Amino acid sequence: MKRQHLIFAALASAAAVFSPLTHAQTPAPMSNDHHRTLGDVVDDSLITTQVKGALLREQLTKSLQISVKTLNGVVNLTGAVESTEQIDSALRTVRGIKGVTDVKNNLQLRK
Repeated sequence: MKRQHLIFAALASAAAVFSPLTHAQTPAPMSNDHHRTLGDVVDDSLITTQVKGALLREQLTKSLQISVKTLNGVVNLTGAVESTEQIDSALRTVRGIKGVTDVKNNLQLRK
């Protein structure tokens, strides 16, 4: 009886973990009619996480509120910063992340 409970708990845990992934496996149409796979989504999520971590470690950008979004390896940065040095530091940091194919700079100087 105890073994059945363990098996049931393991199956329930697996279902809870993998159910969000079933939605991610359904390809989402893109503007150029290509489909994104689960691997594409995971790669972009990993890049976003790495970029955010790198920006937090970088002295000039660690306290800034910079929004990071990644699509097909292209990182889009948005937010307001105090100086062009902070923009340059953010761009340099992001370009150094493995998997980043391009950086779209939408950072603006605070007035």
